Amino acid sequence: MRVTPFAFLILLIWQVPAPLVAQEPEIVVRGDVARSEIERIVEADNLDTSKLSPREVADAITLIPRRRAPADFWVAYLAHVEAWRRLAEATGAARRNRAADDFEAVAAAEDAVDTTFDEVERIARGYGARLPIPAARRLPTI
Repeated sequence: MRVTPFAFLILLIWQVPAPLVAQEPEIVVRGDVARSEIERIVEADNLDTSKLSPREVADAITLIPRRRAPADFWVAYLAHVEAWRRLAEATGAARRNRAADDFEAVAAAEDAVDTTFDEVERIARGYGARLPIPAARRLPTI
C-alpha cells in the first residue's frame, strides 16, 4: 500500500495532540493578559507624588495586587515599592534628626525610586504596555 504525501500529512496532523496545535492563540492571550495587568498596575501606581508624602505613596502602592502580572515585572515592581518604603523611612529620620547622614540617605533613596521605576518601565514596555502620563504632569481637568 502506497501512502501519498497528502495522506501522510493528514495522518500526521491527526496524530498530534490538540494542545500542541492550539498553542499559538494561547500565547497571544497570555501576552494580552500580561500587558493589561501591567497597565493596571502602572495606572494604580500613577500617583501625584508632589502632593503626597513618601509614606503615603509607599502605603498606597503596597496595596496594589499582583493578580496575573508576569513574574519578571512583579519582581521589579516590588523592588520599586521597597524603594518607596526606604524613602519614607529616610525622610522620617531626616525630619526627626536633621543629620547630614539622614539627608544623604534621603538622596540615595530618591535615586533608588527613580532607578527601580526605570526598570519597571523598561519591562512594561517590553510587554507592549502603555504607560500613563505622570500624574504630577497632567493638566487639571475642568
